[in-house]
Amino acid sequence: MTLQIGIVGTGWFSKVHGDILAGMDGVRVTAVTGTTAAKAQALADRYPGAIGFGSLTDMLDSQKLDAVYLCIPPMAHGDIEAELIERGIPFFVEKPLAADLATPQGILARLEQKPLVHAVGYHFRYKESIRRLKESLEGRTIGMALGAWMGDMPQVAWWRSQEGSGGQFVEQTTHIVDLLRYTAGEVTEVYAAYGNRVVQEHFDNVTVPDVGTVTMKLQSGAVATISNTCILPGGVSEVGL
Repeated sequence: MTLQIGIVGTGWFSKVHGDILAGMDGVRVTAVTGTTAAKAQALADRYPGAIGFGSLTDMLDSQKLDAVYLCIPPMAHGDIEAELIERGIPFFVEKPLAADLATPQGILARLEQKPLVHAVGYHFRYKESIRRLKESLEGRTIGMALGAWMGDMPQVAWWRSQEGSGGQFVEQTTHIVDLLRYTAGEVTEVYAAYGNRVVQEHFDNVTVPDVGTVTMKLQSGAVATISNTCILPGGVSEVGL
């Protein structure tokens, strides 16, 4: 049996996932949906026999898919997941789940009513080093955790908009938050400070903060601080927990 996979989105991560899937035995990238059929077909041409579509509904009506990969900006979530859940098609979502809180809450409610295989792309938790970390922490008391996501600003217009990306903490640093929760436990209190220091002077229409620190208290009583910035030069970064 060969799994037939569809991809929603035509950006860089769509290509990354598509190429990995296409290299697997028993897996075929069958269809791609983009904001236009032309964009979708341009990506689909990488995969033999794949077809590009300008809407999710057209793709799902035309193709019998075993699963769909969603590689879309944060503000584009909600209706896409709802249609997949209604049709009973398993899906993988690139993080984050949305730029707001109501959208993922709505997706969760639908999944609770109609359970379906699904996953979110928090890949750090699957690293061998993280498995070893969790083992080393068993039975020990965690005092505190320090995390960081320090880098430059991604060169896409939607990322600079708070409504589009949700800001760096939501769009990028979410990986570190997931890792914190996975290794140290759930968060019960949150305090944050943000600022706009540099990037609004170099780019138009910037509404996201470019520096920030979030302090959290965990259910265990441990404390954690995660800081992020997108003001560093390209190629300079520090990411970790």
